Amino acid sequence: MKEGNMKINKIIFAAIFLISIFYLTSPYSLYAESAEEYLDRGDEYVLQRNYSQAISEYSKAIEINTNDENAYFKRGNVYLLDVKDYSQAIADYTKAIEINPYFTMAYFERGKAYYEQGNYSQAITDFIKVIERYDNFADAYYYRGLAYCRLHDYSQAIPDFTKVIEWNPRYEEYYYQRGMAYYEQGNYSQAIADFTKAIQLNPKDAQAYRERGLAYMEVPDYYGAIFDFSRVLEWNPKDAEIYYRRARAYYMTRDDESAMQDMHKAEELGYPANPEDLKGLKRPPAAGKKK
Repeated sequence: MKEGNMKINKIIFAAIFLISIFYLTSPYSLYAESAEEYLDRGDEYVLQRNYSQAISEYSKAIEINTNDENAYFKRGNVYLLDVKDYSQAIADYTKAIEINPYFTMAYFERGKAYYEQGNYSQAITDFIKVIERYDNFADAYYYRGLAYCRLHDYSQAIPDFTKVIEWNPRYEEYYYQRGMAYYEQGNYSQAIADFTKAIQLNPKDAQAYRERGLAYMEVPDYYGAIFDFSRVLEWNPKDAEIYYRRARAYYMTRDDESAMQDMHKAEELGYPANPEDLKGLKRPPAAGKKK
């Protein structure tokens, strides 16, 4: 009888043990961590730049609550901004949008992920969705402008850049991007104006000097190009292509010695520059000579 009672006690103990384990690990247990706790811990890991652990914490929050659009959104942000896994980011933002079709920031971030993935048409669709809801969302216009440029649709890109310039006329990147659109459109004078504004706002913007120099070559204003290319070389004396570009500008101003020096420097730095190429350029007539 005593032995039978011991067996019963063992069975009862085992049952209690299993039940306690279930409740301790169950998401419905008072002792189990909540989805919010996992989200908070994921946020902390993001601040620590421990992105794999952040993804793990956000994934645990999703396991507890599969309808938490914020958890998908946060995990998507890590995939987009830190891990650079754009396909996973798009999947998470899409899930967040399925749960909440009015989640505007999910559309915006998904648009950025599509842009980084090279799917510019789909990115534009998402940015349009954002702008339809918030017509003063500057970053949506800016990224849509970038996407239009990637599709070589500069006539659509320029109004978007113009819009954000109206809202923030002190940000040089907006002028630079609109200048690039004008340049690709063949509107060199407008491109020069925008690159000049970008340089005024950031006098150390080497890329703006570079692009303005190229635009000056098209106008043509060879002395302006020489000045800009020289500034670029002050910051980056190993820019082989700019030596080549400046050589052409020198040649067009009949400074043959400087042109040859730059050509040889470009060759030395590995640029496929052939000094004989200069002879094929049609120079303007020398000052004082008849055309």
